[in-house]
Amino acid sequence: MKTFAPLKKSQYGLYVECAQHPGEAYYNIPYLYTFNGSLDEDRLKTAIEAAVAAHPTLLTRIGVDEHGDPIQTVDDTEKWAVRPL
Repeated sequence: MKTFAPLKKSQYGLYVECAQHPGEAYYNIPYLYTFNGSLDEDRLKTAIEAAVAAHPTLLTRIGVDEHGDPIQTVDDTEKWAVRPL
């Protein structure tokens, strides 16, 4: 199901800050973890999928509506996958 909601004041502030600095990762800081030793990739994939399923807000995206106003969308039908490197 796809749901839409207006941004809260704090979200709007982050939206404006990010819009003023396109392409920069001020609030989205990626991490790469390296595991030493053996790893059960299937169990890790299952755990990540379970965490995302339990927290649908991880599927929240901020975009603009037909009037150009920022809006948040939670789309639990969005297709995503854990892919090996």
